[in-house]
Amino acid sequence: MSEGAKTWMTRRPTEGTTPARRLKVTELMPPEDYYRPQVRSPGARGLAWFLIWMIATFMLFWSTASMTAVGSLILVASLLLYWQRHSQVDAVESNQDAIQLLNEGSVDDAARRFEELAKEEQKTHGHAVFVHNRAVAYMLQGKLKRAFSLFNAVDRSRHFRWGPNRSYEPLLYAEMATCLALMGEMSEARDYRDIASSKLPRSEMPRLALVDTIIGLRQRRYEDVLRLLDGVWHDARDLLRVPTFRALMLLRAYALDNYGTGYEDQIRGLISSATTGRRGEFDYLATEWPEFRQFLESRGLTSRNG
Repeated sequence: MSEGAKTWMTRRPTEGTTPARRLKVTELMPPEDYYRPQVRSPGARGLAWFLIWMIATFMLFWSTASMTAVGSLILVASLLLYWQRHSQVDAVESNQDAIQLLNEGSVDDAARRFEELAKEEQKTHGHAVFVHNRAVAYMLQGKLKRAFSLFNAVDRSRHFRWGPNRSYEPLLYAEMATCLALMGEMSEARDYRDIASSKLPRSEMPRLALVDTIIGLRQRRYEDVLRLLDGVWHDARDLLRVPTFRALMLLRAYALDNYGTGYEDQIRGLISSATTGRRGEFDYLATEWPEFRQFLESRGLTSRNG
């Protein structure tokens, strides 16, 4: 990869009043409570269970405490833990089913599953993951600001900074960067992209291929984009979600279309491999990107065609 490819990566106020500060995109938050994972300190759940067992131990050695009371406390705690784990297993399976739907292109069906999980699993450790996945579905539906507000809520909850979901943190920032790049917020997109880069292992850097490609294409650096994609293509195929890699194939076709002549066979091959036959499946990429929308329309790939 060349060094160049690495680096780019209200109302009207009434007279006499002070204009309200415009809310920045990066400050957006969803109004719904169930889209806002509860902010928790690290180890809060572990601390709660530690206190339960400390109380049980204290009761065990307290002269007036009966073994029946101690046993009852331990039994209740164990049953609660078992019920919680069983419920989480069901939620994880439902989440995986929704991801499968997403990969198959059934975005609306997947979105409904994620929506249910976000509402029903607010008290679990998986809630932030479900909200994150709902945000991905919003993005694929072309609701970019809505998607970013959910990503932002997950980020501010700090659920991905530690614990069982910490591996999601760089992926969250990559999605936030992609969302911003699609909205044309290029400076902020690069900032979030760099945060994701700082948290990813070197072997997983191709996960940034989509956002790097969008940034480069919006800057009309077609040669740099093609060189970047040549370097990460095979790894990106293995690392990226299916819808993400399909988008990357279409963006590569767009880069070739703008780079020069003589690539029509490659362009058609990429488009054929990327599309699933669903009308408008790539409209979300062009929601706030007029040049790319023209490319989709010229190739008959938008829901507005015919």
